[in-house]
Amino acid sequence: MTNNVVLTKDNLIKSEWSGNPTCQFCDHDKSVDHLFFTCSIAKVVWVIIAKIIGASNIPTSLAQCWRWCDHWLPDGKKFYFLGVSAICWAVWKARNKACFERVVIKNPIEI
Repeated sequence: MTNNVVLTKDNLIKSEWSGNPTCQFCDHDKSVDHLFFTCSIAKVVWVIIAKIIGASNIPTSLAQCWRWCDHWLPDGKKFYFLGVSAICWAVWKARNKACFERVVIKNPIEI
């Protein structure tokens, strides 16, 4: 994610892929930040996490996510990477199921 090489549709298009560039979950063009942070589905996941930890906002990019973790979990630095990775992996897996297996996500809480 840090190097922006995740195979999101914007990166596939750079490799001359000719598919639809819009997000599987909404009508926005898909990018790394969109998929993991600003898509409506991802936002719901982050809102749930925010409620659990007592945060009043959610991150909108990976760079902002690290600052968000520092602010809302100042004593949990050793868990940031694992926690953020797990959240993003869950979003990625749900998106792949929706794209490739045609699994319909009925509620973002499923992620």
